Amino acid sequence: MSLTIYGICGLNPIPYDEALNLSKSLNIRLEVKPGGYLADDRFIGINKARAEDTGFYAPLIRKGFKLRLARPDERNPRRLANPQTEWDIIHGLIMEFRKGDIPLVRAYLTRHAHGKEELFKDLLNVWTTKSADEMLRKEGQTMIFGLTI
Repeated sequence: MSLTIYGICGLNPIPYDEALNLSKSLNIRLEVKPGGYLADDRFIGINKARAEDTGFYAPLIRKGFKLRLARPDERNPRRLANPQTEWDIIHGLIMEFRKGDIPLVRAYLTRHAHGKEELFKDLLNVWTTKSADEMLRKEGQTMIFGLTI
């Protein structure tokens, strides 16, 4: 669902009602999940927007009647170190790149992709091409290039 929301509106806010309709059509529940939770069912977690020193565990942030996807740097580092969803892994790849370039990205993929490296390269390509932010696009292009050589 995170990828679908990203494809529709990027990192921009989406009205809660639209996200709810989308979740129903995908048979994925929207659930408020404030902290370290297990992603063990068909739902997507929502954090309420407030200053959170430790970062957000859930991919969605709710502020008023709008939702938006959390940026990778807003996510909880413990969640990215122990990802439970593909979206967690994409955010983890981006944060590893920011820490130490392609060698850390490759190591992260080895630890967490479990034979799905090509899937995550494709998801990273979507992240890059759908980004409205030039800096994020360049960062993604560099990662994709580094992973293909």
